[in-house]
Amino acid sequence: MPHPTGLQRVDRAKMLAQLLVGSPKQEEIDAIAHFVEAVQELRSSPFFIEEFRKLGIRFRVGASKGEIQGQFSSPDVVSGMLIPFRRLWQKGEPCFYHRVANLLKRYVPQQIGWIDSFVFSDKTCALSKWPLLTPQILPPSDVIDLWLNTRYMHAGMSRRRGKFTRKDFEYHEKRMGKALFEYYFQAAVHDVAVLT
Repeated sequence: MPHPTGLQRVDRAKMLAQLLVGSPKQEEIDAIAHFVEAVQELRSSPFFIEEFRKLGIRFRVGASKGEIQGQFSSPDVVSGMLIPFRRLWQKGEPCFYHRVANLLKRYVPQQIGWIDSFVFSDKTCALSKWPLLTPQILPPSDVIDLWLNTRYMHAGMSRRRGKFTRKDFEYHEKRMGKALFEYYFQAAVHDVAVLT
């Protein structure tokens, strides 16, 4: 068999590259499978099935932040829901929602527009369009990170984890008011799960 010329090697390399780009690796398939499992677990949690309907805030025009009252899911229900949510939310997780969206766009490029319509962003979050909450210093993603990093998953900022401290949490809770801040967190988490 004759030795392949430079052009033939380039053609073979291109064909091989196309084949590899078109075939997801096992770890990518696993990431998508973990993503689907986490979304199913999240959407079947009591928070999404029954508790979210109870979530609400009440206030009257001209009321101070302290006069806003909220009705929230129990802390146990929220904690249980945050386990699958964290797998979708944390950037280091294999099934981080942006990573999975990028994988899908790579292997199904004709669906990029459709995939992008389901990816959460601070701009598309319903809370970003709610007049009561605008203008906010914090986008919904930062509110979620504040709660996860200081209340539910971590003990605050460190060199490796989290970007917020307990002092940051207390500052924003005081600025927004306790009830509105908790409502904003739970509604933002719900919005992420609905969009993913």
